[in-house]
Amino acid sequence: MLFALSLSLFVNASAVAPDVELTETADAGETAFTPPAIVGAEEAKENGYVARIRSEETNLNTFVFQNEDGTHTMRLYDFPVKYVDEKGETVDISLDLKEAGDGGFRSNRHTVDVKFSKNISDGISLTYGDISIKMIPESEENAEVKRKDEKTVSYPLDGKTSYEYNMTYAGFKEDIVVTEYTGQTEYEFTVLTNGLAVNETGGSYYLIDEEGAVKAAIGDIIIFTADERNNTFGGLTCETVEENREYKLTVHVDGKYLCDEKTVYPIRIDPTIEVNYDNNGAGAIEDITLNSLDTSSGGSGAIFAGKRDPYGVSRALMKFPGLVYPSSITSDTQIISATVEVRDLMCESTPLDIYVHRFTGSTWSENDSTVGWNTVSPNSYVATPLDYKTVSYSNGQLLNPMYRYSFDITDAAKV
Repeated sequence: MLFALSLSLFVNASAVAPDVELTETADAGETAFTPPAIVGAEEAKENGYVARIRSEETNLNTFVFQNEDGTHTMRLYDFPVKYVDEKGETVDISLDLKEAGDGGFRSNRHTVDVKFSKNISDGISLTYGDISIKMIPESEENAEVKRKDEKTVSYPLDGKTSYEYNMTYAGFKEDIVVTEYTGQTEYEFTVLTNGLAVNETGGSYYLIDEEGAVKAAIGDIIIFTADERNNTFGGLTCETVEENREYKLTVHVDGKYLCDEKTVYPIRIDPTIEVNYDNNGAGAIEDITLNSLDTSSGGSGAIFAGKRDPYGVSRALMKFPGLVYPSSITSDTQIISATVEVRDLMCESTPLDIYVHRFTGSTWSENDSTVGWNTVSPNSYVATPLDYKTVSYSNGQLLNPMYRYSFDITDAAKV
């Protein structure tokens, strides 16, 4: 069973003197709370958020809200959701795209600068600090970029295939959208790395500098069907054209899967390129998959739990430095409840019980290349689970249309 790394930690804590953020509505004399885009108005209403408490947001990965009952909820993410602008002000990251002035589009109010060129042959450029990457899809047609909405652009090709792009909080996401069976099983890309090398670890690909530090990650190839009932993984291979400068990546999709009657079109073939935020991500959730028969990597785009061929048994570790680094929560007596939320990617029909335990093994870090099954005592955990959920397509659909599951970790958060 696979979970995406769009992890969130929700901590409901007792209230202190609030520094609330309200915005005027169109109705005179009324005030209303405008939540960040990653939360949205519907979810904020469902959770009872009535105000933003900026004074309690002590890092770039956290939002704090006041609830209807006067308590506060801290939402901690595994990536920065804010950045410090040129004026030194902390600003919420926006996933909107703006016109670039030359027929293309680029990121808007984001710490990562991404440029979507007018023509697909000029590619997509990503810049962050000393990282400069360009990805160019191989295409017989020099398709021109079109805006789908304020967050999405598309390069339509032959009427059956298009390349769609969105910003993520650490880079950009590509969807190869195929509306009907075409027989095509491979998609090639040229990646220009500007001094970085492409390295494979544990089945995932990373861009590393000359000292071996991970600077960016190429996400796992996940294929979503229209009904999400036959999602699967694609493969990725890499050919070196010029060391530390140019590489050719090839996405592979199983031909039998493409013509399987369970594969409901349109399908979306979904890789990402995201930067490693290093210190800007201090306080974020850390997470890593431990595989009993293979290496592990903290920079993968997903975490795994269960039996996973050919990697053996997979378990996921998570920790939440944002609760203490630093945090507006100064005592565990303030914590009323804490939940961690994950998103099921595979949405399989066969039920799988996922248990969450408090880990008592060796210390670890997702950025430590030596972390693995044999170094962190994976069987060291409190026997009584904190919570468990039965994960399957039907359960995920009933709980949330985004197939999310929440696990109660209050007892661990209070330790």
